[in-house]
Amino acid sequence: MIGKLVFETEWNVYSQESVIGEGGSGIVYKVRNEDGDLFALKHLRPRTATTEKLKRFRNELSFCQKNEHPNILKVLDSGFVRTDRNKSFFYVMRLYEKTLRDIMSDGLAPDAVLPWYIKILAGVREAHKCKVWHRDLKPENILVGFKRRTCDCRFWNSAF
Repeated sequence: MIGKLVFETEWNVYSQESVIGEGGSGIVYKVRNEDGDLFALKHLRPRTATTEKLKRFRNELSFCQKNEHPNILKVLDSGFVRTDRNKSFFYVMRLYEKTLRDIMSDGLAPDAVLPWYIKILAGVREAHKCKVWHRDLKPENILVGFKRRTCDCRFWNSAF
């Protein structure tokens, strides 16, 4: 078993706290920076990082760093970590409380559906204006923050 990872960037150091989720290409961790603040960190698995997956990750990172739309995930920091002699890329984002799937499972009132739908479509519309198409738009990929009442789309499986 691999120990807890430490992710360094030019400006910060993030220590792995726990795994939030896993997909075919990467892992999302809850991490803590040197100031004690919590974030989410998406780490591309080096052993499964094909040329195509690296290209998608790089495109997602670039898009999410540049885009300022309130309903599109914002990348806050990025870098790479060495694991098992491999260089593996990651980026840091805000830690969200839930996904849309969580909210749906908790019971989404019918009158609350339209406001969520409007936020999701606003993010998708902005991405389309930038010639980005989400390839896996589903409730698990809609991140929800209650403090700012945000709804962000993750663009890992996007076509650029």
